[in-house]
Amino acid sequence: MDNEESSLTCSTPQSKPTSSICKICDSPASHSYFGAIACSACKMFFRRNAEKDLEQFKCVYDGKCEVNLKNRHVCSACRLAKCFASGMEVERIRCSMPMKKMIKTQHRTTTDPPPSITNLLSDYSTLSSSQWSHISKLIFYHDTYGPLSVVQHFLSEQVALPAKLRYKSLALNEFFTSVYLKSEQVLINNEDYRRLSSQDQSTLIHRTLRHAAAFSGIFVSHQTKLFDDTLFYKANESLFGSNTMTSLKFIANSLDDDIVFIKLIIAILFFSPVNYTNLTDHIAQSFIDPQMILSIQNTYIELAWKYMTYKHSFQYAVLCFAELLRSLFHYYRIAVQADTVDTFTTMIYSVINQTKEIVLVSDN
Repeated sequence: MDNEESSLTCSTPQSKPTSSICKICDSPASHSYFGAIACSACKMFFRRNAEKDLEQFKCVYDGKCEVNLKNRHVCSACRLAKCFASGMEVERIRCSMPMKKMIKTQHRTTTDPPPSITNLLSDYSTLSSSQWSHISKLIFYHDTYGPLSVVQHFLSEQVALPAKLRYKSLALNEFFTSVYLKSEQVLINNEDYRRLSSQDQSTLIHRTLRHAAAFSGIFVSHQTKLFDDTLFYKANESLFGSNTMTSLKFIANSLDDDIVFIKLIIAILFFSPVNYTNLTDHIAQSFIDPQMILSIQNTYIELAWKYMTYKHSFQYAVLCFAELLRSLFHYYRIAVQADTVDTFTTMIYSVINQTKEIVLVSDN
């Protein structure tokens, strides 16, 4: 009997291959780890976190988060709870430690990476529970207040019309206005934004709203495959030109498949204090506390970097950020072209002024 118990407790973490799904996130899984059928990602998550103080993990939604393949990285508290509920045991991790140390010793090398790479590698998979909570809030702002519902409604509304009546200039103008107005809700409902002075809030809106909202619009248009609608594409070609639309579609298709990463990038763009706009009719004020805004942006960048290294790998994160920079440079080039379209710039001014009025009213 003692031998049986010892075998059960100290068995290797991986069992014979099976054909099933992960009990934690429902992704494909072929082995049992630490007492439950799980994918490699959930196995590593449990190994890293199972022996930590559970007080470090707090769910902002009272432990009611759904855990699946798409959102398993959002709430560590609920994911860890589901690991335990699925049968994973801490004791099985401890029994695998000697083997793990032996493997590490066998593969140890004497070549140290360059200092610059070492600094980046030190950020690998080190998201704290408070950082996960911060990511969860940023995703919540985007999902709750973002323009996805506007795009979906617009698309269903237009598809219901006869082909010759779809995507007329007036409808497109109202659509773009709605996308920008919904996008600004993502910003003004952000707790970090609310901590800024009213002048810095107003200045930030003038400097970043048009670009962050445009990038958000590109993202949700890509999600809903709006750029694949031939009539929509041609209608916008007549408004902005074929080169602009080709570039927009290129940017949309270049976006990473990880939607959490893209939402974090949009949050970063909202807090970018550099004025990229060519619009000159309204001169933006200076920031009272630019360091605070830069601090918020740096925090978001750190969250995005650590999230990508945690979710994927160091190499993949580097490639994603490099591709993102290329897309942003591409976007700012076509933003200059869009500024020459009178109806578009008029709409931008209108949205910026409406948003400033909302901020002033809420501030009073």
